Amino acid sequence: MAQYSEAVAATFAPTAAGRQREGTAAVAAAVVLFSVGNLIVRAAELAGPVVAFYRFVLVGAGLALIARRRGRPVTTAVLRTALPGGMALGFNLVFFFSALQVTSVAHATLVANLAPFVVMLFAWRLFGERVQRSDLLYGTIAAGGMMLVLLAGQGNADTSWSGAGLAALALVAWSAYLIFSKRARLRLDTVSYLAAASIIGAAVTLPFAAFQRGFGTFAPRELLLVVLLALLPNSGHLLINWAHS
Repeated sequence: MAQYSEAVAATFAPTAAGRQREGTAAVAAAVVLFSVGNLIVRAAELAGPVVAFYRFVLVGAGLALIARRRGRPVTTAVLRTALPGGMALGFNLVFFFSALQVTSVAHATLVANLAPFVVMLFAWRLFGERVQRSDLLYGTIAAGGMMLVLLAGQGNADTSWSGAGLAALALVAWSAYLIFSKRARLRLDTVSYLAAASIIGAAVTLPFAAFQRGFGTFAPRELLLVVLLALLPNSGHLLINWAHS
């Protein structure tokens, strides 16, 4: 009977390949949610840091309540573990949301989406993950293609090198966030980590947002957009951090 139970358990246990497929699907869904969020930021008539700050406040408060209900409150120890990732995420949204408002969504997203290539360069050293030559080849081609698109689009009124520069800073911060999150998720569950990271992100973005347009007073339309931004892309962050496990 015991052998039969073990055989059944082995049959239905998730395989490494199955977990990898689930993780890939989660990341793909997260990319779609992030893309929707980019359009929301572009539509908002608020400065990028202001949008980032209120987004962090809503997400941090909501997830902190959920974490507390689950018996895993955001403690000082949790905040300490999440500090590097939270700071990186805060700077990422300040830079990226600002980039979306001074250059096209396509250009800003194109630059920021090179993060997997940047992370890949450090993955083998930090996490012992094997990097294939094909990954390096495709990453190099993607970087070259990005530069061609940026150079070709400089004649358009809705593109700028300043926006590309902000997107590049966001790329660095996002890559750091992914690396720090990989380490933090070894000690924290997804909800507690993202709650703590959002609280820290709010503290990081506050100095950038405090003197920008829309801070403290904004129309109901902007409030709705910020709520949508907290719900949709934040679900993408949950999926990304779940995939790390």
